[in-house]
Amino acid sequence: MSSFGPPLLSGIRDNHRRGAVGDFLCDQLKPGAELDLVTAYFTVFAYDRLRTRLDSLGCIRLLFGEAAFIKNLDPERFVTGAFVKIGFFRSESDLAYHDTIHGDLFTQAARTIDLVRTKYLKAAITYQGIQRIERYPVPDAALREAVLNALVHRDYAMGAPVQIRVYENRLKIWNPGVLPDGWTVRNLVGAHASTPFNPTVANVFFRSGEIETWGRGIQRIFTACKDAGTPRPALTFDGTGLAL
Repeated sequence: MSSFGPPLLSGIRDNHRRGAVGDFLCDQLKPGAELDLVTAYFTVFAYDRLRTRLDSLGCIRLLFGEAAFIKNLDPERFVTGAFVKIGFFRSESDLAYHDTIHGDLFTQAARTIDLVRTKYLKAAITYQGIQRIERYPVPDAALREAVLNALVHRDYAMGAPVQIRVYENRLKIWNPGVLPDGWTVRNLVGAHASTPFNPTVANVFFRSGEIETWGRGIQRIFTACKDAGTPRPALTFDGTGLAL
């Protein structure tokens, strides 16, 4: 098995300064290679250029942790439980139906948001003239922000999936994770700086325009609910995960 030694790492740094790290790595990658990089140099732009090459290798061994979850890489290849479960419950003990969402994190986010909205939430329908108006119990902006937060900030090492429970009158999103040292839920719902649990994952979602990384995610959810006239969601922490 070949590996990337100091000369290759030096080449990555040199080419990164010129914005050509993707082209450089494409020339160096071989089946069975160990990709041992400083994640700061392995940007989303490199991933875009390397997408086809990485997909074709399959047997490449990724050694740099968080970046293994970036675009077009299936996190379940590396960590058990890196997917999303959605269930509709008539009561706490009565599960009516459920789905699981797999794939890369961008696919998981998009499919989860779409499936919850189209299959699990029931819209109230009114009419304005001949135009039909559909109003969902959870605003689109709040649902989107909550799902993205759960995927970006979850603790993948815990091996448990993000779990979304939908009931007739409420929705609960739970993701495995911990709060920053010294934090309580009160810190999380108040104004705070961005302190992502998975900095590399958060950076990739930021570069893709999906999140802001300003520590405003919870406030954006609260604002979306207020603007839509829906109740402000409650946030709880049970020691192993966060529930919204």
